[in-house]
Parts: sequence; C-alpha cells; structure tokens
Amino acid sequence: MDFLTSYRYPLSFIESKELLKMYFREFLISTLLIGIATGHMPNTELLEDPVHFSLHKLSESVNTFGFNLFSSMKRIGTSPNVCLCPVSLVNVLSILHYGARGETEKELSKVLFFNDYNLTSTEAAEAFYKLQTELLVSSNHNHYFFNASATILIDEHSNVLQSFQRKAEVLFQIPLTVVNFKDSAVKTVGSINTWVAERTRIKILEIIDKIDESADMIVLNAAYFKGRWVHTFSPSNTTYKFFYNYGSRSYLKKVPMMSMTKRLRCYVTHDYRVLEVPIRGRNLSMVIYLPSTKEGLFNVENILFPEVFWDNMNLLHQRQVKVTLPRFNFEFHGNLTENLLHLGAKTLFDSHSVNLSGMMSRKRVIFRDVQHKTFLSVSEGGIDAMPPRNSISHKIFAEKYDMLFEVDHPFIFFIYDKRLSMILFMGHISEL
Repeated sequence: MDFLTSYRYPLSFIESKELLKMYFREFLISTLLIGIATGHMPNTELLEDPVHFSLHKLSESVNTFGFNLFSSMKRIGTSPNVCLCPVSLVNVLSILHYGARGETEKELSKVLFFNDYNLTSTEAAEAFYKLQTELLVSSNHNHYFFNASATILIDEHSNVLQSFQRKAEVLFQIPLTVVNFKDSAVKTVGSINTWVAERTRIKILEIIDKIDESADMIVLNAAYFKGRWVHTFSPSNTTYKFFYNYGSRSYLKKVPMMSMTKRLRCYVTHDYRVLEVPIRGRNLSMVIYLPSTKEGLFNVENILFPEVFWDNMNLLHQRQVKVTLPRFNFEFHGNLTENLLHLGAKTLFDSHSVNLSGMMSRKRVIFRDVQHKTFLSVSEGGIDAMPPRNSISHKIFAEKYDMLFEVDHPFIFFIYDKRLSMILFMGHISEL
C-alpha cells in the first residue's frame, strides 16, 4: 500500500481537540503555580487562550529563523534566485525538536530561536495546530491560497514510537511516512511526488527523485502561494524593458515589465526603497526592497534584520507611486542540510551524537537531507493569478506620480501576514 492511500491522521478531530485540552490544562496549572510562587499572577485573558500568546512567540521565532536562514544562503552559495517559506520549515523541523532530547534538543531550540522567545516544544505544537487548522486553512478561497506540504520519511527499522507519531501528526499536521527505504524506495518517491503535485495544484511536480538507501530519515518540504493583487496591473501597460541581471550591464535582459500608478505604502532610505503591494482577501502583502544601486543587493541584505524590517513596516506611508515590476516565475529547490549545520544543528546530522529518543527507539540515526521546494509566479493579476489575455502591449498611459519605483535590478521580497505578524515567504531575485 503506497503513501497516498495508506496515510491517515491517527486521531479524529474530536480526539485531537481533547488532546489539546489536556495540554492546555497542563499549561494553565504550571502557569498558575509559577504565578503563586513568584507573586506575579498571569493575565486572565491570556489564561483563557494560552495559544494566542504561543502564536505570538512562534511568529517571532519563525521570522527570526527565516532571516537567519536567508542570510546563510549567500554564505554557503546557492542559486541566484531564492524563495524560502520559513513558517513551513519551522513547522516540520519542530517535529524533530519535539522528539529530540539532550544536546540535539538544545541545538534545535537555538536554531529555531525557541530559546530566544521562551517557546517550549509543547507551546510550539499548540500554536502550529491552531495555525494549521484555523488560521491558514481559511485561505482556501478565490482571493488567496497557501499550502505547505511536508513529510518526514523514516526507514521502518528506526522503530518510530507510535505514541509520538500519534501526537506529532495531529499537532503539526504533517505525516511521518514510515517505509522500507531499500524495498519501497521507488514506489514511495512516485507516491510522494504525486501527493505534493496535487497539494500544490500541479505547480511543484517533483520534490524528490530518489531515496538514499543508507539514510534513516529525510525531511521533505514544499510550499506554494497564490493571491490576487488589490490593485491589478493593466495588461495594456506591460512592455518589454531591460532587467539588470546580477546588477550588471553585462547581463542585461529584456523582460515583460508590468506598470501601474497607484497610492501605495512606501518608504525611502539612503540604501533602499520599500514598497508594499497589498493582496486581496486578508491582511496579506508582498513587500519589495529595492536597493538604491543596481549592484546593491547584498549590501542591503547585510543590513536587513527582523528589527529593521518591522521598523520599516511602521514607517510606510501612502504616496502616489509609479511601479514597474517584472512579470516572472521560478521554482526554488534547495537541500538545506549545510545551512542548518552552519546555523548550529550539529548533532542532528551526526549519527553518533544525534538524540531523537523521544520519537524513535533506534539510537544511531543517519539523517541525510532537508529538501525545501517553493514556487513563485508574479503576473498582472497577482501571485500565480491567471494573467489577463493579450498581456504584452506597447501602450503606456501617462499618469502623475511623486515617486518612481522601477524594479529593473535585483531585489528582495517578502510575503507576510499582518494579522499574525508572520513572514510566509522571503527571498531575492537576481536573474530573470
């Protein structure tokens, strides 16, 4: 029986709610005891919904992890275009943290920034459950759609603890796929690729081409987003213009450039300009950081931290802006093993030191890959929104504006959720 037909979440929805209630009771009791001991009683509203506070801490962790991972991409070297989905990566890596013990747990707490924001593995599980079952699931409508498809492939000889699998699959909404790496490798690869293709609306067709038979565990993660602009670009304004690939005149390329003039939120500094392009349906936006110079991408990335990002969001203000933005699409695929090692997950990839005793009985575990794949398409209609017909034209309307935001060279982008204060996607475009 293959992955698609055999996988079912082990608990019913009612059972999973009861499991969450049990965790909440434990959380409330421990919080009250701390309050009595210290003399500082917690806020009663927080006690009514402790997950709300956990979600805030999770958002902070996801955002900081995303920036840290993004920064490591250029140090280690990767493709010219990068698109990461930090929330989906933290989700799947949190399962490993949930089952890790000893030094491995400590390292993952630091890598995921759970330590920095005092987020326990149980709180992370509670927050992700609410995020997956209530907050992100509502995106299944006409305006926008967000899907993160992930699984952890585990060789059956690793002896996964059923109690752990039962809890983890419900709380994190991610299946643990237990298979025989040697006997069922080819069949499993085909089934998982089919599953991912269906979940991403056939945008990501393949996330894995083979299974390393010497490994005991592999993490697979794919993410896809679709959304319509609040202000769509008129197809009649789209013309071919030059884009400075790598910020150099030596790599100039003509690409379809969309154009519109609207009142949008923006902010200007000496080093870069920031523009927010709102997405329909909820408090979602695409935020673009455009370096002041053609070759300034890496300089901006070196000074862009989470605190700077949020400070800039508070400084955005309405102006009449003429925007020219390239129409493009690309697929990013990266093995993040080296990046996670660089960030401090040392023992996780060391078969002699790794401690995942909370999730499996086997002590010596060979953990090979963390495969991450995303798809991004930007057009007149939005992010992977169907472009209008006859989208290429040489007709340009003259409209008054007081700021020009011409994206004709490498830039940084974010797709973020204002309600959650959480970054869903982030990356940069260097080549079109």
